[in-house]
Amino acid sequence: MKSKSKLRPPERAISTHRILLVLFALLVVLIVARAFKKKHEHPAEHVNVCPLDREPPQWSKRIDAQTCEYFHFSDVERHTHSWAAPCEQSK
Repeated sequence: MKSKSKLRPPERAISTHRILLVLFALLVVLIVARAFKKKHEHPAEHVNVCPLDREPPQWSKRIDAQTCEYFHFSDVERHTHSWAAPCEQSK
């Protein structure tokens, strides 16, 4: 007859799994919080930022009297992004 103690995992293994689960959950929370914070940060010098990756424009061109097209090069995607927005006032 087998004893019940052989069927149960040792208490240390359960606590190790629990610790790993808590550390994993904490890591996920920190990653989500960092992504949320970065998404909602605005560079102080620019009102207009890229709607895809929140980077400030590197150059722009005027479309009409009030609208400009802003551009920047994405190092990650290796191509330019552009967006139209009201022209920024010269400082």
